[in-house]
Amino acid sequence: MPLLSVRRWLRRHAAAAVVLVLAASGLAADSLPRAVRIIRTDYGIAHITAPDWYGAGYGQGYAFAEDDLCVLAQDIVTLSGERSRYFGPDGAATDVANGLKTTNLDSDFFYADINGSGVVEHLLAADSGPSAHSRSMVSGYAAGYDAYLAHVGGAGGLPDATCRGAAWVRPISALDVWRRLYQLSVLNTSGAYLPGVVAAAPKQPVAAPTTAPPPTTLPSASDSHVGSNAWGLGSQAARGGGALLLGNPHFPWSGPERFWEVHLTIPGQLDVEGATLAGAPGVMIGFNAHAAWSFTVSAAQAAAVYQLSLVPGDPTAYRDDTGVHRLVGREVTVAVREPDGRIGSSSRTLWSSPIGPMLTTASLPWTGTSAFTLDDPNAANLRLLDTLLGIDTSGSTGAVFSAERRWDGLPWVNTVAVDEGGHALFDDVSVIPHLTDRQVQQCQTAVGVSQVVALPVLDGSTSSCLPGRDPDSVADGVFGAAELPALTRTDYVANSNDGPWLANPAQPLTGFPQITADSTAPPSLRGRLGLEMIGQRLSGTDGLPGTGFDLTDLEQVMQGDRNYTAELVLSDLVADCRLHPSAADSAGAVVDLGPACSTLAAWDGRDGLTDRGAVLFHEMLAGAISAGGFFSDRYSPKQPLTTPAHLNTDNPALLRSLADAVQRLGQAGIALDADWGSVEYAVVGGQHIPIPGSDDPGVFNVVDTSLDPAAHGYPGVASGVTFLVAVEFGAQGGHGSHGPTADAILAYSQSANPDSPHAADQSRLYSGGGMVRLAFTAAQVEHDERSIEVLHL
Repeated sequence: MPLLSVRRWLRRHAAAAVVLVLAASGLAADSLPRAVRIIRTDYGIAHITAPDWYGAGYGQGYAFAEDDLCVLAQDIVTLSGERSRYFGPDGAATDVANGLKTTNLDSDFFYADINGSGVVEHLLAADSGPSAHSRSMVSGYAAGYDAYLAHVGGAGGLPDATCRGAAWVRPISALDVWRRLYQLSVLNTSGAYLPGVVAAAPKQPVAAPTTAPPPTTLPSASDSHVGSNAWGLGSQAARGGGALLLGNPHFPWSGPERFWEVHLTIPGQLDVEGATLAGAPGVMIGFNAHAAWSFTVSAAQAAAVYQLSLVPGDPTAYRDDTGVHRLVGREVTVAVREPDGRIGSSSRTLWSSPIGPMLTTASLPWTGTSAFTLDDPNAANLRLLDTLLGIDTSGSTGAVFSAERRWDGLPWVNTVAVDEGGHALFDDVSVIPHLTDRQVQQCQTAVGVSQVVALPVLDGSTSSCLPGRDPDSVADGVFGAAELPALTRTDYVANSNDGPWLANPAQPLTGFPQITADSTAPPSLRGRLGLEMIGQRLSGTDGLPGTGFDLTDLEQVMQGDRNYTAELVLSDLVADCRLHPSAADSAGAVVDLGPACSTLAAWDGRDGLTDRGAVLFHEMLAGAISAGGFFSDRYSPKQPLTTPAHLNTDNPALLRSLADAVQRLGQAGIALDADWGSVEYAVVGGQHIPIPGSDDPGVFNVVDTSLDPAAHGYPGVASGVTFLVAVEFGAQGGHGSHGPTADAILAYSQSANPDSPHAADQSRLYSGGGMVRLAFTAAQVEHDERSIEVLHL
């Protein structure tokens, strides 16, 4: 072997070289040092090869810390209940993925109470606790993160100025990682109701100090910053056979719910590539040699509220048909940074019932006669990582379903998956309270009937109203997989956060418990657009050549920037505008709509970077829809994909909203016919990068931005498209029939460090409509290698 080849082999196979040398020396195999190899390919994507699960976690924790240590370090402060200590009690907590708006102090009370309860430690110690593989991986992840922190000399040596030298940066433990996984499990359940949990207090407080704030309001579904699209295209939809997956999660662009790309290999045990969230080992959304999968936020109600009948004269006890039960108050004390910099403390009593935490809001008050408590089955869920690792190692859609059924650890998400055999799977095997339709109907209280919260509110005075259990349930109080929606087909399945019933309209999923989602509920306009795009591609009526999908078709359809609402109403809006060339705005000022009419008439109804008219429609639409009566026709469950569809031009709010939009844009210095890409942009790595898409109803590629008149545009993306991935199996025509071909883009790029070379490179690529061809096989990784590190365990 030539010298250069030998050197390259040694550099790439350092661990194997050590094995050969020491074996030749006669040393025992179990005395050999273990090594982890981290190869970075284009755009900083990390490919980690390790000898075991601990090593895979170690390499992942180390490589993640190189890119995003500050992101996780701040979330560790949150999980430790120490935000008030370092950032002051009145500052805003950073994790807004679930629409949560809270203070550091409230966040600290919530997480300090979780930690004080020992719930995570209890779940770890249970006989049904995490597997040995998961425990090893989590321990390795924490050790790898700590090894990188030590490598740079601690917080003072970090390359990321965001947290360089910060007192709150510290080594982490395996328990910290488990707490992070627990945080993800309750993110959209009790975590979403954090303000109401920490505010709950009896009408007449008992002898424990409390600083409870006044009742708050609960976030609604529209407040959430998480969502997704996912398609599974089977052999009948894939051109030339095989299967394709589209994964398109919509998550925050900052904070701990950022995705990070990684490829993990344990020879003979694990070979998976994709993306995961900060602090979460393994791969969440991705593919292996045989299957690919993604998740969408489920429409199921993943928690329930119980209204308790209090004992007269005692607001801390309630009665049901089995007797009297005490509410438990736990005093929680957290450190608080005072205005003068000194560290003081603050205490509050947090209350719980045997069902779960007490909950108080303006709509759910704790009075002298009744109070409310939250049943959150994810509060006993530490099974997420085992479920993910089961999926990561699955060889088919059937194996994906089996892993979900075995562990039942997916919180608040649906699954869409495909395999090399041409199968496409949709299911909602997530953690859902075991509440039958009869229970909900019979136990719903007047508060529940009024729908003041987006959860069922049930009678807590009747024990038969409590959740049951199926024979195949993994945990108490949740449905088993046999009772939950699932569908496997060879044409397609799709979901855009709607209920499961229209995953494929040719085979509606009905007859499942209503708590999993109403089987007659209208799909969103985004969901309707997704199903229409699939149908048009399969019939060849979308303007692209041929019928069916290949990888190129899938990406072109996904990035078409269609605005379905505009497609439905634009022509009628323009006609109405021309019929009424002026209208009064909300302040009563008469506005000339002539230029607006012309701009909208010339617009093609898309939200691409060069589209003129998108900004005007966007500004008009929010006001017009919030006013109500936007459509003239009603939704019909018999025509779920085509109703409603007609603009209500008799609604005076329509032209008033258009006049308001003209005024707002003028005040912001934005031309009515400005290119969308000239006014909507991400600020990534200190760079302004135009981003297509919007958060209009009916836009598939969601991007959530807000008008800033001072910036003359929409600067900074709050949430939306994040890790966009398209995977193809077994296609003909040049892609090859062995293994997957995958393209992906991480819209905000791999590193949150603004000084990293990978802080904005993928963002620029995404802005131009590009994607990264992912290296997966050993030969592909070697071809694309840009750097290599070898870590000795």
